[in-house]
Amino acid sequence: METDTASDADILYNELYSFDTETLLWRNLSDTSDAPMPRSHATATLLPDGKIIYIGGVIKHPFRSQTTLQPMLNILIYDTKSFAWSTIEADASFDVHPRAGHTAILTPDSKSIILFGVTSTLPDEINQIAAYPNFLVLNIEPYISALQPFNYKYKYLAPQPSGNQPSKLSHHTANLYKDQMIVSFGNIIDDIGTPSTKVNSNVYILSIKYLTWMTYFFEPNRDDFSRILGSISMLINIELLIYHKVNAFQISEVKMSANVFKSLAKYVFIVVEYLIYLNMVYFTIIMRKL
Repeated sequence: METDTASDADILYNELYSFDTETLLWRNLSDTSDAPMPRSHATATLLPDGKIIYIGGVIKHPFRSQTTLQPMLNILIYDTKSFAWSTIEADASFDVHPRAGHTAILTPDSKSIILFGVTSTLPDEINQIAAYPNFLVLNIEPYISALQPFNYKYKYLAPQPSGNQPSKLSHHTANLYKDQMIVSFGNIIDDIGTPSTKVNSNVYILSIKYLTWMTYFFEPNRDDFSRILGSISMLINIELLIYHKVNAFQISEVKMSANVFKSLAKYVFIVVEYLIYLNMVYFTIIMRKL
């Protein structure tokens, strides 16, 4: 989107290009009869089947000078294999505010798109107002609505992640790393339209699997398996060694030493069992993270 300096009107485009990373060449894909209305500030999410999902943003009708926010229930799709545009309706049991300046990432299972951060005002306006829900999940597995049995639809959900919630953001970035969504930078906005002069310098991490905002970055390493299993094996060997020593003392005639050693071994057993437990807990956490 750019501004016409002569009239202060926003200029939007509906051009589409592809870039070949091997030949380093651009290709214009805009010459189609079914091209959509010009749009900007929408999200584009590539699916494994080669389709691109466009959500939200700002649109401009070809016969009108004003720009408006695109309704969130109307999803635009581009098929990179057939070079064709199409639309699909989304369903929601709540009001989904139109938005721009948001982000979207595809979940690791490719079944949902997570949308976060949003403004309900046009991008060129200084007073940015937060839109709701601020955190959205779009289920992209089409289902059949009871009211419209012949139409396939996507479905919006509005779960509430646990943990320390980030500031209300717009025009930030969001990236997927394994099962974590990493949100960075952007403008800090509010509900009343305070001029958006505050910028966000924080980085937020969402665990998609547990739907929790994390306070740390955790990257499990498969090499940890050998270390943990080695520690557990060593601790079990220590237990077996102590057990055999206790039995040896019990068989011997040194009863007093055996009793003292047996009492000491009892506490050592407790410590070793606790260490084994901690290693098993850590092992379980890593298994879930991978």
